[in-house]
Amino acid sequence: MARPDSVLVISQLFNPDFGGLSTRAYGLALLFRSLGCRVTVLTTMPHYPDGYPREDSCPRGDGLDLVRLKLRLLPYRGFLNRVINFSYFPLACCRELFNSHGDYDLAVSVGFNPFSAIPLMFNGFKYVVDLSDLWPDTIAMEVRNPPLRLVLQLVGRRVNQYVFERSTGFILLNPNMHELLRRFYRLSEVKWTWIVNPADEGLFRPAKSREELRERLGIDQDSFVVLYHGVFGMLQGLPLVVRAFGKAFSSIRGRKQPVLYLIGHGEELGKVLRAVSELPPRVRERVKVLPRMPREVVANYVRAADLGLVPISASDALIYIVTPAKSIEYLASGVPILAPRGSFIG
Repeated sequence: MARPDSVLVISQLFNPDFGGLSTRAYGLALLFRSLGCRVTVLTTMPHYPDGYPREDSCPRGDGLDLVRLKLRLLPYRGFLNRVINFSYFPLACCRELFNSHGDYDLAVSVGFNPFSAIPLMFNGFKYVVDLSDLWPDTIAMEVRNPPLRLVLQLVGRRVNQYVFERSTGFILLNPNMHELLRRFYRLSEVKWTWIVNPADEGLFRPAKSREELRERLGIDQDSFVVLYHGVFGMLQGLPLVVRAFGKAFSSIRGRKQPVLYLIGHGEELGKVLRAVSELPPRVRERVKVLPRMPREVVANYVRAADLGLVPISASDALIYIVTPAKSIEYLASGVPILAPRGSFIG
């Protein structure tokens, strides 16, 4: 396929919202722009995780033509709210695309599910599906009722099949997803490419002076900094991370005392804070839970860290297809990572 002159990227979340979907869409949009394409992004106002649009937090366009829909969505908490949000957004996009009459050489649906591709399909665009997750199997983990979980998987895969068969191709986050596509959907000829989550190397780069950076951030120079940044969601299992840190703290020997930094927001925040409150006082003071912050500031914390956490709480069948954006940002910053066995690191 010839290089497109104009590209439409459609994503429910986009910079500056926190999380893998926002980072993925932003990175792909910048990648197409760097190839000389005129890039339009159809997305929402920043609203994660409470669903309220925040007009005052929209950053510059970075050379992108941003079309932001002002939608009032439900809080990203629980299975039902997510399904409603991911269904409502494509309906709003159908209306926007029908009214705008835009002409694009290629459209890219970015997301954890194929719903974003539906308005592209109905408006006659040639589109590719970017898969950074395998919906509905990952979200099905939140459904405790086995029959309901089975129905969700069957219906979700039927929708996937319909969208996938009509797509021009796929952009995969992880090459392992190619095998799952063939196994679950029996696609005889899959046109695909592999694009890992890009890191903004202008922000995420090794620190010239970690001591100076820590002094600026108020981090103890004699601490061993363990860092997590991103969404506080079910897939991350952060309450378990906090409890594991508490158990490991007393057995760690060395001059540098460990300190755990958790930066972000999400539906599991309350459980994370509860897990922290249950720690012994001397351990509790070594856990810092910080709110979401601009990526420029997050990058400084990453560059000041000694170890980056990439927790993934998923089934063995799915864990190895997920490559979180934070893992690439840690590596770009020269920070070693700790991730579950069997995940993207092998």
